[in-house]
Amino acid sequence: MNIHVVLDSSALAAYARLDALAVGELITVVAENGGTVGIPAPVFAETYRIVDEDERKRLTRLLTDDVYTLILPMLADDLLDVAELGRRLPLPLAHAVTQTRRHGASLATLEPGAVRADLDDYDVINLN
Repeated sequence: MNIHVVLDSSALAAYARLDALAVGELITVVAENGGTVGIPAPVFAETYRIVDEDERKRLTRLLTDDVYTLILPMLADDLLDVAELGRRLPLPLAHAVTQTRRHGASLATLEPGAVRADLDDYDVINLN
């Protein structure tokens, strides 16, 4: 498993809402380069909660039909890092940052300012 990019909730919601075609294009580019796009489990759950029914169907297809995306579980090894980051970041974003670091990946987001203190600029893909 070679995670190249991790999506945060803003990126996944944009994908579900078809607000940012860049997310779908990013998944395609990562796949063409032999990589996988990681979606932290809390990011998926939070996004699923906030989108409408049609958008949930899109997320479900991404979860079940797309071989280039992978749900990233919250492991015990990550829990303290997530908890520490969660003191100032929402839990889904804290897990996304932790997974980005763990996999040496880039974080795709529409809200790069939210992670400026936690990731280097070159580890953040600004989808705006």
